[in-house]
Amino acid sequence: MNIENLEDKINYKFNDKNILIKAITHSSFDKNNYENLEFLGDSILGFVVAEYLFKNFDFNEGSLSKTRAKIVSASNLCKVANNLGIKDFLRLGNSFKNMAISNNILADCVESIIAGIYLDSNILNAQKFILNHIIVSYENITNIVNSTIDYKTQLQEKFQKDGVCKIEYITISQEGKSNNSIFTVELKINDKVLTTQNGKSKHEAEQKCAMVVLSNKN
Repeated sequence: MNIENLEDKINYKFNDKNILIKAITHSSFDKNNYENLEFLGDSILGFVVAEYLFKNFDFNEGSLSKTRAKIVSASNLCKVANNLGIKDFLRLGNSFKNMAISNNILADCVESIIAGIYLDSNILNAQKFILNHIIVSYENITNIVNSTIDYKTQLQEKFQKDGVCKIEYITISQEGKSNNSIFTVELKINDKVLTTQNGKSKHEAEQKCAMVVLSNKN
């Protein structure tokens, strides 16, 4: 195993290589493994993501919490691990020779590496790793934030707070195969069509309709 190759991938050179080795060591391989590092890395990751969202997005607590949960989720961290090729460096016991490496193990190693960078240097370098490899970009987070917002509920609350109004989402068409369909939905308020949007599901198309109308109303 060439540990320098992993350092190149994560864009950080460890002063103490043993910390990085521990961060990629599973309990099936050695008692001196990443479990405690994972615990610390999870907390650091949660804090850095929360701070980033707080500083960059003016959304309510619920939306911010849902967004943070998506960013720090095992599925998202697994994608990060795959992008970095971490599985090629993992130290695993013989029991894994004929077994696939689980998403949770890959996600745990990402958190362990975060803790390792912090212990080897400081919070700023750990933050840099999180920003560059997990948060990635403002646009990426914008997409995640948008996916957590229930625009239909917001639209209903905004239009109905001053009185009753009729809100309708009408499916105009469904094109393509059932597992790869494109839905076209129009939004009518008080029988007036305000927008028509497409989506991979009726829900997605309806959410887009509500988002567009809310943006125009604001």
